[in-house]
Amino acid sequence: MSAPWVEISAPDEPEEKFIEQDTAFEKVSKKYKIPVEKAKRMLNLDAYWEAIKECSKNGETDEFQEWRQENQKLMQKAKNFLDEFYKDRKVEPNIKLEIEEGVEGDFRIYNGGEDYNPIIEEDKKLSEEEKKIISEKLEKYQGEMKKFTKFLKDKYFNSEI
Repeated sequence: MSAPWVEISAPDEPEEKFIEQDTAFEKVSKKYKIPVEKAKRMLNLDAYWEAIKECSKNGETDEFQEWRQENQKLMQKAKNFLDEFYKDRKVEPNIKLEIEEGVEGDFRIYNGGEDYNPIIEEDKKLSEEEKKIISEKLEKYQGEMKKFTKFLKDKYFNSEI
């Protein structure tokens, strides 16, 4: 990605997302004759996805659902901060910070428009002109993130909440 982002989640994410997740990983690891950790860490994708498919049928644990709810509260706070930050500010759409909810309940604050998405294939070489353009855009994106950071610091450290 050629744009800054920060990923946010509530503390203490539960180890198990799904009910009986460990049991499913143990079963699949035996089938593939690999250590459980290798499957859990996605070092064998077939084993990982088979275990996830199996245990997801059981539903999410109560702890994970509570953690997801905490993330929703954090995301709402972040949206409120962004609304306040942009109340009297006008910026180009691709520079304006946005929030993207993750699959697991976490979320990201990012900017960069089309540059937020991966734009460089691994084997593609950029010309000097392309590098210059990306570098100039990146400075603007980073500048906006820095302004938001200053806004949050001023709000939390220089005033009463």
